[in-house]
Amino acid sequence: VVRSHMIDTVAKWLPSHRVVVGVDSLGKEELLAGLASHFDLRISVTRERYVVLRAVFGDEHVHALFYCGHAPASARIAAARPSDGRIRIESRRLVTPANVSKWNEQDPTIAIIASSHVPASAPAHPSIIRLPYSLHSNYNELSAFLRVVRPRHIVPIVEYNAPLVSALAPFSHPTPTSRSSPITP
Repeated sequence: VVRSHMIDTVAKWLPSHRVVVGVDSLGKEELLAGLASHFDLRISVTRERYVVLRAVFGDEHVHALFYCGHAPASARIAAARPSDGRIRIESRRLVTPANVSKWNEQDPTIAIIASSHVPASAPAHPSIIRLPYSLHSNYNELSAFLRVVRPRHIVPIVEYNAPLVSALAPFSHPTPTSRSSPITP
């Protein structure tokens, strides 16, 4: 659903705008490949992201979809097709109102943050679109998984949250040999 929403959002702005997609340093590779394939263009990525993409997709596939070519929007990017470089991947931390304003001074730019980790307090900007995209499982998927796996104990890795602890308690099955205590509300 989010992939089709992302494609629809990008389609509204191409070719009149450059599109900057803000993502974390790992993850979303399938989403990015889907964008490149759908729009039949190569996406500009950093060298670091290109290395990750090569590991995920292999040399031939990654070269058809991506290229290392972060150049300022005002510079002409040496690319095989005129549409190459219309979509650029950046760290989501760089997609700020100040940076988007700078990018818009060079070329009309729309930025999309593809992450579920965007604080509600994040500053708004008319050229920043937030798409809540996550590769993590939702509560129902995690519950189903825990019913099958039946762990002896669950160790929370987030700040204490009483409703969350209560919700996880039925999935914790302590044994006398457990080294840590089960979750208790």
